[in-house]
Amino acid sequence: MQYITKNTIGLTMKYEEMGEEEILQEIGKFGESKQYEKIIKGMLIKKDKNDDGPDLKDDFRKWLNTLPRNLLDEAILKNDKFKSRTIRKKIHKEHPLLLKLLINGVYQTQKDPHFYNVDDLKRIFTVYENILVSFEDFDVTQDFRPLTVGLYQLLNRVRWSKEGKKIRDRFMNERSNKTQLAYGGGKLGKEYNNLGYIWRIERGVDFITACHAAEAGRDEILPEDVLVAWRTYLKLLHTDLTKIGLPRTMTREEVEEQIKSFGSYNGINFMELYNMMKKDGVIKDQ
Repeated sequence: MQYITKNTIGLTMKYEEMGEEEILQEIGKFGESKQYEKIIKGMLIKKDKNDDGPDLKDDFRKWLNTLPRNLLDEAILKNDKFKSRTIRKKIHKEHPLLLKLLINGVYQTQKDPHFYNVDDLKRIFTVYENILVSFEDFDVTQDFRPLTVGLYQLLNRVRWSKEGKKIRDRFMNERSNKTQLAYGGGKLGKEYNNLGYIWRIERGVDFITACHAAEAGRDEILPEDVLVAWRTYLKLLHTDLTKIGLPRTMTREEVEEQIKSFGSYNGINFMELYNMMKKDGVIKDQ
């Protein structure tokens, strides 16, 4: 595992040993650090000022569209028919995007986006995918994992337990209070409040929490899910993401075999959708 040495804070203990109080302490420390300010700025990118770096979207999209998880994210989680009750009654269709923005914000503290290449964008999505499956072990290079529509259907039913929401709210209050004190004034503070940065962090970590419950086969979020999600979040902030290894590229046969296993959902036949995207040139062989 690789860790950033230039961080303004370091963790006081191993991730797997962090309980509720230890996580709370680390949230408080990080909320007052300089690195947090960098991450905030990284997430406040102004697209009209071309702060996204070089135009790599076509090459990246070509790669992204071949990934089964991206197909499920696009066809199910961003489909208004597919909703889940969480903090604000449902998993919003922007939950996956907000988690990716959070990861990109951390990545930009380590590499200027103007020097991004396609591998950097691939690495950001790889971290996203690893987090949703491996959580605290997201920094370990892994091969692709089989996905099921059933997992996404379970995610649709996930709800908060009283105990789980209580811990989650405690963490969020600590993080938002510390950050508001540090960045409540000045230009950065105004941007921070206007663009709802707290909301972005909230939804990104909530999505990790819900996925952990679903991966465990539960439709209720328990305290253990919240602890895992926040340990994952803290580790994300302290890990050199530019050193994350990329998985091997799936062959067309492997991609199609996995997509065939998805079957259909809400009238969507995933293999038909995949073939239609190939016909339209949205998906091209690597």
